[in-house]
Amino acid sequence: MFDERFIFLDIDGVLNSMDTRHVPPCGYGEGTWDGIDHHCVHRLNKIIEETGAKLVLSSSWKHYKPLEYCEKHLQRYGLNFPIKERTRNLPTHNHGAEILHWITKNSWRIKSFVVLDDLRKVYGWGFDDRIVLTSDYTGLTSENAKLAVEILKTDWIRQ
Repeated sequence: MFDERFIFLDIDGVLNSMDTRHVPPCGYGEGTWDGIDHHCVHRLNKIIEETGAKLVLSSSWKHYKPLEYCEKHLQRYGLNFPIKERTRNLPTHNHGAEILHWITKNSWRIKSFVVLDDLRKVYGWGFDDRIVLTSDYTGLTSENAKLAVEILKTDWIRQ
């Protein structure tokens, strides 16, 4: 009980950035975000190596792609760890609400957790001190990774 560490992982803006975003051949439009920055993945690997944390997919990718696809796609860019869990798809499509739902259902397992996301809508759900907000321009930086390790090494105080 209370012995596992978890990383709630968003993908867009965390493991990719403006540099790795795929632009459509016509040169305009939204493009896709399926290009992954291997430097960001390397930083994620380091966080997991230092803390033993397990990955929980909280990205909107889970709405469109099976968990196995996401795991294999990230492994092609160097992810060395499995993704065996994901947050539930809620009608709001709000990462914060979906993470809170997962935490509520699994609180008996949690020693510590961190949320890696680039969207501010994860704030206000009762775990603001456990969020590492990344930038969609840079993805996961070394500074973000250090903060994530610090958070994961601090036990979660249940409220």
